[in-house]
Amino acid sequence: EVAAAVSREATAGSQANAAKDAADALPEPQYFDQMIVNEYVPKQGISAHTDAQVFAEYIVSLSLGSSAIIVFRRPKSEHRLEVWLQPRTLLVMSGEARHQFTHQIPSRAMDLVQKIARPRGTRVSLTFRRVRPDRIRENDKN
Repeated sequence: EVAAAVSREATAGSQANAAKDAADALPEPQYFDQMIVNEYVPKQGISAHTDAQVFAEYIVSLSLGSSAIIVFRRPKSEHRLEVWLQPRTLLVMSGEARHQFTHQIPSRAMDLVQKIARPRGTRVSLTFRRVRPDRIRENDKN
């Protein structure tokens, strides 16, 4: 499976609850030392990328507000997968999805989902990740 997209009810409340929900979705206990908050308005997206190898295996993203399609592509290949991120979708990337595929959210005003045009509204993404311990410089540990 390229990506595990699990639609689940987001816990109302603090950012700490969102981080706990993200950690609880993983197959083994994790902690995150970063949370990135991005707001996307209609016609806004993010270009194709993979998250840097300085980060640990799991990248977790909670999608709030409007829905959007995220596109996974294997570089130098025709292999492509579109996943519809509905509100409160928790996306967990690891393995192939994390390391061998790029991901992007195309910049557009609407997405075509099962032949139905879905206009985009404002979407907020909470992305959780952790710097690998072997990548932390000695001065940064204190």
